[in-house]
Amino acid sequence: MTLKLNWTEIENIDKIVRERWIETESQLWYNLDSIHTRTIKGSFNLVLIDNKPRFDARRKPPAFKKLTQPFSEEGFNFNKVKTEEKMLQISKLNKHLPKDNLEIIINVSPIFRYHSLIVPYPLQCMPQIMDEYSLRIILDFLMKSSDLNVIIIGNSLLAHASVNHLHFHLLYPEFRAACTRAKGGDTFKASLRELVGYFFPGIIILVTEENL
Repeated sequence: MTLKLNWTEIENIDKIVRERWIETESQLWYNLDSIHTRTIKGSFNLVLIDNKPRFDARRKPPAFKKLTQPFSEEGFNFNKVKTEEKMLQISKLNKHLPKDNLEIIINVSPIFRYHSLIVPYPLQCMPQIMDEYSLRIILDFLMKSSDLNVIIIGNSLLAHASVNHLHFHLLYPEFRAACTRAKGGDTFKASLRELVGYFFPGIIILVTEENL
């Protein structure tokens, strides 16, 4: 049964997610015992994850042809997942957000333990394109989390997204990911900095409760 919560009343979101993940673990498509990690020597301390079952068992993505494709009821979407896979349904997220609920669903083909999916306002059937409201949801979640290792990833169509229904990957790795240790260089504006000393270019956006 899906646990329904009011966002403003949640005190330890990380503990709740982990507990609900364990309760729904029986829905996984493969055993996690075969997953192994090791740190690659070098200045970035990258972590290699050996998870062959995920690539064998995960839902194969359709042949998307561009980044912006309309949502389709015909294909798989997260309104079609089994009730047993739905971990949390959260309401009253933010005064700026739609009244629709947020759902957190177990990823049945996880990268590693506690890998879940955040699905903002699923009934609105939005395609896999991040908008202002979903970004606010992710930032609110990160502000409420107390786990320094937590990562939330949004991957687009043509960037390994297998479902064209707005969602994000919620990860609780047992290691500190290299991206969370990246450093910022020159400041473009008060909250923007260049990513430096990393193996690809990027921009760091500094977010606080004051400027959210």
